[in-house]
Amino acid sequence: MKNKTVIIMANGQNTRWNGENKCLALIGDEPLICRTIRQVREYGIEPYVATSVKEIKENVDCKIIDVRFTQSTEETWYKTKDFWKGRTIILWGDVHFSDRTMNEIIASEGLKFFGRRVHYGEGYACAYDERHFNFIIECLVETNFHDWKFYDYMTGMPLTANKDKIWYDHSVWHECDIYTRDIDTKEEYKALLEILDKKPKEIVTICFDDGLVKSCEKAIEIAEPFKISFFIITDWVKKKGKIGFWKEVQKAGHDVQSHSATHSRILDRNYEREFKESYEFIKELHGRPYIIAYPYEITPKVFYPSPFDWTRFGVIMPQFSCDAYYLGQMLRREQVFWKQIVFHGLDGEGYASIDGAEFRAFIEWLKEQPYEIKTMAEVYNEYIEGGKEPCLTDA
Repeated sequence: MKNKTVIIMANGQNTRWNGENKCLALIGDEPLICRTIRQVREYGIEPYVATSVKEIKENVDCKIIDVRFTQSTEETWYKTKDFWKGRTIILWGDVHFSDRTMNEIIASEGLKFFGRRVHYGEGYACAYDERHFNFIIECLVETNFHDWKFYDYMTGMPLTANKDKIWYDHSVWHECDIYTRDIDTKEEYKALLEILDKKPKEIVTICFDDGLVKSCEKAIEIAEPFKISFFIITDWVKKKGKIGFWKEVQKAGHDVQSHSATHSRILDRNYEREFKESYEFIKELHGRPYIIAYPYEITPKVFYPSPFDWTRFGVIMPQFSCDAYYLGQMLRREQVFWKQIVFHGLDGEGYASIDGAEFRAFIEWLKEQPYEIKTMAEVYNEYIEGGKEPCLTDA
């Protein structure tokens, strides 16, 4: 590819590896950094390796940028500035990049930072154009080459250590898949090998809450051929005379479940009614499983006795206007083997409604991904009742 420069940073001191060089850890029969070099070359790009480590130099057949001693990844990065040219991509040398993530990095545009939201956040790569060069240098220098302070400076956030802050900016941040991760410690290396060996399924369930008929009709049309799990408020359905509608939705292969009888918070005084009435309605609508989603996206402090087979507690949902790219990033967080994405309404209908075009873009994005799209009932039947429970997430 023309006008693209790739630099792989591999100058770490390996203090948490007892002197062994983590960049040379084997993935199969291939040292990690050699694997990254091979991946980059598959795009017709000849990468540089930024290092002063003799062992690295002896094991890579690659152009070397000798950065001498550096105290951080960011200082190594800064010392490569004379080699930046055109679209410049910086890769961390101790990271296992999945082929999908590598393709996303190479194909990216604008200023992009690649990583995963685990711990404080893990940074794996950064890509930028010539117009960003001076800004990147400013970020590195002004933060004294300090890991996440650099990212905070780049996105205009306070340079303070705060575990509770929303530290990512989805216009810059790109969430990598679960197979892309670093190996700062031998424990992380072992975990990487285990996840590569297991290759778990990545399941996505599309949910719509509240049973808003107009929105649900649109969603069914847009999501084709995917099936959706609808959580309906059963008293509302009865009052509006829409029982027949939901029977047809269930017959069409979608999944209709309970969102309680009246959408009240589940409390001591009402849980029996909320459960019993909605359960009886769902039971008449279809056969097992019977699943309830607690209203208001909360997990009660008390787990009330329930006739339902399974319960969906709090979930991630688009609380504010957001694009399909951001929704897609929800699928890539730590251990996301089953992700439930919840919507309420489309085109102005319902709580936290999103634009139908955004939902369509999200569905088109899903069609290009390797995820299995399953309803809540399908996941329950295959994994939960069947005893093969996957690594579940509440969000």
